[in-house]
Amino acid sequence: MTTNALPPEVCHRIVHWARRHDLPALCLTCKSLQKHAEIKLYETIMSGDINVTFRACESIVSQERLGPYVRSFYVYQNARRSQAELPRRFWQMVQKALWKMRCLDMLCIDDPTHANTWVLSDIPKIPFQLREATFRLPWNQHFVRFLESQNKLTQFQITGGLDEDAPQLKSGSLSNLCTFDGKLALAMQLLSVPCHLRHLRIPLDRDTNKKLLDFIPHLTTITRTLRSLNISLVPEELSVEAIKLISFVCPDLHYLGIIPLPMMFPHRSMIHDALLAMHHLRDLELDVTRWSPSPTGLLQRMLTTELHIYCPSIEHVIFRTGTNRTLWYFDGNEWNIHVENGQHQVIDRLWTDRSISSNSSAPSAPNSPPPHLVALPSMTHSLAALPTMSALPADMLHYSNSGTHSRAKMEHAMLRQRQYAAAHPHTTCDAHPVRHVKKGTLLSDDRTMLDVRAAAIVRLRHSTDDSASCYQVAIRRAEWLWD
Repeated sequence: MTTNALPPEVCHRIVHWARRHDLPALCLTCKSLQKHAEIKLYETIMSGDINVTFRACESIVSQERLGPYVRSFYVYQNARRSQAELPRRFWQMVQKALWKMRCLDMLCIDDPTHANTWVLSDIPKIPFQLREATFRLPWNQHFVRFLESQNKLTQFQITGGLDEDAPQLKSGSLSNLCTFDGKLALAMQLLSVPCHLRHLRIPLDRDTNKKLLDFIPHLTTITRTLRSLNISLVPEELSVEAIKLISFVCPDLHYLGIIPLPMMFPHRSMIHDALLAMHHLRDLELDVTRWSPSPTGLLQRMLTTELHIYCPSIEHVIFRTGTNRTLWYFDGNEWNIHVENGQHQVIDRLWTDRSISSNSSAPSAPNSPPPHLVALPSMTHSLAALPTMSALPADMLHYSNSGTHSRAKMEHAMLRQRQYAAAHPHTTCDAHPVRHVKKGTLLSDDRTMLDVRAAAIVRLRHSTDDSASCYQVAIRRAEWLWD
């Protein structure tokens, strides 16, 4: 049997297992292999070498059969090479190649000069309908007209700016868009037309961070569909007001980030108050870069437990410290840690794809307290679940309006915790399971923890603080455990 008589199934199998750099050689082997090899070779055109990209475009323009094979097309320069300005001849060849790609689904164009949106200007000759697009181009007249022609676009990222003479999008444009990643001014352009965004990501800068509080109320137009909101580089002085507005405008979010977490009370308690209104929040990303010392290990676990008390639906908490990010995920019984340095491949997908492997249980019913609740609100009360904890920074304790009396009670409780730790040197903070104890059958260590919780409940009931009403849900849950 000659190679020309190879059945298509065999050719397809050979090409499937072939390495990508061997595909050009397979194209020259025989006609039976050529077709299958070309389909795989041109399915994705992605090379940081502009000479390779130019030759691929030349082949597509000269050979009509190659254009329909292209599904993903990337135009960019390798960051390790010189970012030279590309000649007009190169962009003309890219434009002609785009006219041949009638099955194109994904397009990425990275133009550092922001001067070549004209390659997308000839709308009648563009045969494709994109589903995903990433651009480093300005938002100008040519670009707006191109977007209006893309009715199937679902994911859209752009790093360019807004031109002053850019027209408004026509009503009905981008009706299928679900995910947008771009500057605040461009997000305003999208919200000016009816859309159904589910995932929104906005990087702020010095010019736009002051407009954040004015922008958030505009999210009311997509409140019914928006499930993920990622706002990076939020100034710390705006974090409290921003999350208050977000919890009021978009209470049904599943993901929220990146909120700078205040180190001191009462600002952190204001973050807690906002979380009380977000009953569907699953993922919360926080920036603790400015904390000194930086929270790690046990302190992060305490902060995670504290946040979980105010928002029991949370399954993932991400702490950002500089270039490092730490993911805490709840498996139904305890919090586990996942650390990623450098490229955050798993964490970066969290705002659009909740596919992180964890055995998280479904949120508890509103009328039944979660069985894993072991402490009352605030960092102070979570000490009851940590018998080996003997010290805590004084500026992180919150005594409400009870003053010196509450502080004395807390110091007495911490003293009893230290005494307990000395009597049980082998006890660890992870070996303290939740126990439902009936009255009259308490052990000595159980009495220590329940005395602290009972004192806290009494204090909150008689507190004159206006925010005390926000803790009623947590008080009822603690009483349920106590009884």
